[in-house]
This record gives sequence, structure tokens and C-alpha cells, in this order.
Amino acid sequence: MLTPIPQVPEFSVIDVLDPVLSESEREPLLDTLAVVHNGFFPDYSHVLEDLRSQLRTGQPPEGEIVHAWLVFRQGEPVGEWIFNLNVRHGVVMMLFGGIDRDARRGLAREYLEQFVNFLLDVCVQEANQLGFEVYATVLESDAHLIERWQSCGFILADPEYREPIHGIHWKEFGDLAFFDDYSAMLLPIGAGVGLPASELATRCLSALLIDHYGLPPEHESVVGSLQRAARLEN
Repeated sequence: MLTPIPQVPEFSVIDVLDPVLSESEREPLLDTLAVVHNGFFPDYSHVLEDLRSQLRTGQPPEGEIVHAWLVFRQGEPVGEWIFNLNVRHGVVMMLFGGIDRDARRGLAREYLEQFVNFLLDVCVQEANQLGFEVYATVLESDAHLIERWQSCGFILADPEYREPIHGIHWKEFGDLAFFDDYSAMLLPIGAGVGLPASELATRCLSALLIDHYGLPPEHESVVGSLQRAARLEN
């Protein structure tokens, strides 16, 4: 049931949204994912409710394919990685990811790049099977992690990027407000390797801000991000 990561044999993963899982198999995995997720991201507990809603209705977010991987080491859950694949722009949005510090101890520094690339390859292959291309992956980074992601080949797509507080549920909480300590970072993958950084950044920020978060395209924060994306140089 677990899929080993050949490049990082210490880890294996399972996608709790995999349709081959029965309900009796999936439920304890969702419960475990909830514990892991709330340990890393206590302010985003709504994510598990969103996943459960998707399973109840059979409907992922419009225009997206969702993967929610639990990460194991020696049979014990040690992390999570949640990707939403945006079909319209061909962008993998790395929304949540974390692995326990103890589980990372003793691994070579390049483990993160190898681990993430394995999961990205899954998404690229899936897109190809479904008949569309993937061009890049994008993530929202805290300032202190920018250098770590750069060591994995990511580039700054928007150092002034702003994520809406409450994420995709921002409309439920009154006035639109933003976190102000993030940067958007991208990595060319699949059909995007060799394309201009400005094109990739525009795809990534459109996928995140307009398609995923549902922000108004004319909002000053969205306009600013897309203007900076258009000026990005390789």
C-alpha cells in the first residue's frame, strides 16, 4: 500500500485521496493525516475538512487535481505533502509540506530535492496521461526557508507575494486581509523547462491567486504580483 521513494529509501508515501483505497482503509489514514497536519499547520485545520468534503461529494476544487500524501519512515507517520495540480495553467501548487525533524536526521542535504522531485514526477506523468502539460511548480515560502528552496533549484517568482488570510475561505471572514511575510517560489518542470521565467511566474501566480484563492484579478495585490511576474528575468 505504501509507495517507496527510490531516491530517498528512508521514506515511503501514500496518497490518502487515491481512489483505489476503500473507505475502511482511508478513514484511519485521514485521521493520521489530521494529526500530522495540525502538528505542522495548526492555523490551517480547515484543510482536512476540505479534503473530507471532496471525498463526500466526489468533487475536487474546480479545475484542480488534489494529492494528499502521508509520509512514513519505518512504518511510522512522519510528515505530509499536499499538492493541488492546476489544470488551466499546468501548475503544481505545493500548498503544505513538512517532515518531522527527527525523521530527517542523518539524511543527506539533497534528500528534499529528491523527495519533492519524485512527487512532482507523479504529477507530470498524471497530466500527460490526462492530455495536458505541466510547466512549473509553485510554493509559498517563509523568509527563513527561501535559501533552502533555492538550493533545490527554485527561484523567486514574487518576493512581495501576499497570501490571503483564511486561504480559499477568505470570503467567509469579512474584509480581505493578507499575510505579509511570504514569497512565491517556482521550479520549472515538465514542458516548462527552458521557458522564460516571466511566463512561468505568470502561470504560477495566476494559478494560485486567481484560480485557487479566487481573488479578484483587478485587486491591487493580484495586479502587483502579476506585474512583477511579467518583469522576471531568467
